[in-house]
Amino acid sequence: MILNLLYILIGGGFIVTIMLLIVLFYRQGSIHVGSVKAGPIHDTHALPNGSYKTSISPFESFYHHGKKVNPKDYIVCKVEGDCMSPRGINACNLIFIEELKSAQQKESIKRGDIVYIKYTKGAYEGYKIREVDEKLDNNQIKTLYYTAEGKIKQSSALHELENIIGIVKMNFKN
Repeated sequence: MILNLLYILIGGGFIVTIMLLIVLFYRQGSIHVGSVKAGPIHDTHALPNGSYKTSISPFESFYHHGKKVNPKDYIVCKVEGDCMSPRGINACNLIFIEELKSAQQKESIKRGDIVYIKYTKGAYEGYKIREVDEKLDNNQIKTLYYTAEGKIKQSSALHELENIIGIVKMNFKN
């Protein structure tokens, strides 16, 4: 009787240990998903950087043009807002952003690219996406966004190339 109880306790401990290892593996492999604004940013709409956080399971698969994509190779963000809807990027979509690490890579930005920008305005500090309109000679870019009706609007702020973090490469409906 005591021996049977001992076997049950050891077996239960083994199962609990295996379950804890699975949870640890699952969490360790998860990919952080940040938040990015795709819409007008107002001082009154201040959100702390990274206010929306979640993760992607290491077991989720993403395919782009028939090829499997590893999210660990990208910055992954969930879109808040609809100013890129005419470009197919809607609220709650997951976007995969290729990080631009060098000045030379940032120089390759061209009209029509959708860029991921570190942005500070008043109390707001975070990230936004905008379409590149024009590169200026002073290491700045003009950007565009779209209204809910799909009309093109010029962004009110110029953006320094040093604040361009990356280019949106893939867009997944969530």
